[in-house]
Order: sequence, then structure tokens, then C-alpha cells
Amino acid sequence: MGLLSFLFGCESRNPYHKKDGEWHFEKVALRVDDDRDFTPLNRRFARSGKQGFYRSSTVTTTNGESFEGLSDHYAKDKESAYYCDTYRDGQDYFTTQRIRITKIAGADPATFRYLDSGYARDTANVYASGKRFTVHDLNSFELLEHGYVRDRVRGYYMEAEIPGSDGSTFAVVDNHYSKDSAHVYFSNTETNGGQHRGVAVSKGIAGALPASFITLEEGYGADSARVYYEDKDLKDDRASFRVMGFFYAKSSKYVYYMGERIPGADAATFRTSQGPDDPPTASDAAAVYDGGRRVPK
Repeated sequence: MGLLSFLFGCESRNPYHKKDGEWHFEKVALRVDDDRDFTPLNRRFARSGKQGFYRSSTVTTTNGESFEGLSDHYAKDKESAYYCDTYRDGQDYFTTQRIRITKIAGADPATFRYLDSGYARDTANVYASGKRFTVHDLNSFELLEHGYVRDRVRGYYMEAEIPGSDGSTFAVVDNHYSKDSAHVYFSNTETNGGQHRGVAVSKGIAGALPASFITLEEGYGADSARVYYEDKDLKDDRASFRVMGFFYAKSSKYVYYMGERIPGADAATFRTSQGPDDPPTASDAAAVYDGGRRVPK
């Protein structure tokens, strides 16, 4: 019990703490003008007199007395709302963590509040990671799961509108599939010119039946009539189709790797396996397969 108390006590200690008469964030001493009323607000924000703090940095504010932390990234005072985060850049990417403090332009601090999953709102707008996120109907805006949100007009994925979706019936199936009363959608993020964050892209799956659509595993999905990989109709037998693991799947006739048919693979004898200390393997009676490629025995 003593060891458990010690471990959990260390984990729960606020990063803001006083050491040798000075306030610190973790191991960094803070530049506090007057620490008599220094107050940690949560694990990322603090205030003292007219100062606000994010981690070890000062938030430029003339209303420190009203400064409050709303989440690990959002804060506000009587005049402004803020989004604060860390980032890495340049030649010291792996060794140096930089702090970024952004005043959210146009935000109404009186009504500004944190929702969840990086979203906040005020009376006029929704914000995602501190940036204004335009939706069709603010009053019906609703957070879902896996990066999806909706309003009564549209569904959205990773702050991007899903074209043609019906928000009033929009629902999440899993972290990549969603549907409404008429369509099924596949959503993903695609890299864009080497940027760290990809661009969200959502595609409707032609002919998919939302009423019976389910996800299988590893990017595969199915409805009562057909099977799919991401947004691609595999045009194969639904009844015999099953996912084999390691991105392989098969039906009574064909074997697939990441939705692509493997030429010449024998579905009848195809299998996958993995021992406790072994890499995954795939094989049929005539060959083994590595990443969907045939390697003769």
C-alpha cells in the first residue's frame, strides 16, 4: 500500500509547485511578479495578480484576476479567450518543445466555454483547436466520437464537412465509417505536402446500404449485400467473406490484402497465423505471402 500511495501521489502532483521559495512548472522556475496569491488553476494553467500562466510561460493579459483555465489548452479572462499548446520545429525538433499562446480572434469571453475533444464555443461560433470552425447550425451542434461532429444539416469529420451528408440522421459507425439514412461514408486523413497534420477527406460509398452496414475489421466493412474495403466495393460474396487478420481477408473464391485481390492465391487453403514471439505469416498450399506479395515456398 505504501508503494502504491507513493506512485499515485507522484502521478497526481500538480506540475505547479513551490521549491526553494520559488514557483515552478515541472523543473522550470516561473517569473512571477508577486507570488502571494499564486494559484494553480489546473495542470496547465495558473494565475498570480495580473499574470496568467500556461505551463512555464506568461500569458499576456491585463485581467489576470479573472484568468481561468478551461481545459489543458483553453483559457479565458474578462477580455479574451486563448488557445495554448506546444510544438516542435526545425533542427531541434526532437530535443526542444516550444510553447505557443494564441489569443482567439473575435471570441466572446463572457459566453466562451470548453466542450470536449478540443472543441469550444461561444454564442456565435464553434472553435476547434483554437480556430474558428464554421458549421451550418450552431444551436444543434453536437460532438460525436472518433473526430466526428454534426449539426442538423451536416456531419463533419476532423473539422471538415462531409459533402451531402444529412446531419439530422448522421451517426458514427467506427473511427473511419459513418452513415446517415441514405448513405455510408468512409473518412480518413491524407497527407498534404509533407505537413504533420493530414487533410480530412470523406467519400460516399456508392450503393452501400446504411440500414445493414457494419464494420468488420482493418478497414473492411459490409452490408447485407456486399463487402467493402474503405470506400471500394469489392464485388464479392458477402456470405463467405471474412477478415483473416494482418489486413488479409478472403471469400470462397478470392484472397485480399488491404482490399486488393492477390492474384493466384488459393482461398480454400489460405490462412494466417502468428506465434507469441513470431512475426505474422500468411500462406496457402503453394506459397507464402509477405505484405500481400507471393513468395514461393
